[in-house]
Amino acid sequence: MSPAEQYAPGVSDIMERAAEFSGREWVFERIHEWLKTGGRFYLLMAEPGAGKTAIAARLVQFSQGVAVPPASCPLFQPGFVNAAHFCSANVGSWIDPTGFTRSVSLQLARSHPGFASML
Repeated sequence: MSPAEQYAPGVSDIMERAAEFSGREWVFERIHEWLKTGGRFYLLMAEPGAGKTAIAARLVQFSQGVAVPPASCPLFQPGFVNAAHFCSANVGSWIDPTGFTRSVSLQLARSHPGFASML
């Protein structure tokens, strides 16, 4: 299974679209600053088509080590994202609560043996 495929069916398509992503370093710097605070949630809001999914996919790519993060974001090390699930209103299986739970649970189980044993 490729690194992209571990993040739910069809995510390899999203990851491919993010392959040529460039710019918006300011967004990654803001996310990096939030990571330093230890916050639990970060809400990225914008109009449809503004690039939210591409930004999220790029964060996953940084975590997988397949893209180089900005030098100003040293916390974006391999493995800093433990689980990711992309949603699309156009793909019913991606927004299904059971599918979401299964996807995130399996990813966390792969990364954290203690979580896996509790499942």
